[in-house]
Amino acid sequence: MRLAALLVAAGRGVRLGDRGPKALVRLGARTLLEHALSGLADAGVEDVVVVHPSGEADRFAPLAPGARLAVGGDTRTASVRE
Repeated sequence: MRLAALLVAAGRGVRLGDRGPKALVRLGARTLLEHALSGLADAGVEDVVVVHPSGEADRFAPLAPGARLAVGGDTRTASVRE
């Protein structure tokens, strides 16, 4: 059985001081996105779709090798639905 995940990472980070996409905030040596992807890999997830904010594909792609990228919507519900 193959495991797949939808990683909704299109948050704007407003509560973190609006420093840009929340998933790109560093925690130690890695971004939150990299920590999440590492956890999914450790759990045996083979297929990952990373939903990112519009206009941020170039910043997300290098951090998510092998994952498919999708543009998020204006809300979390819209990001998951699209």
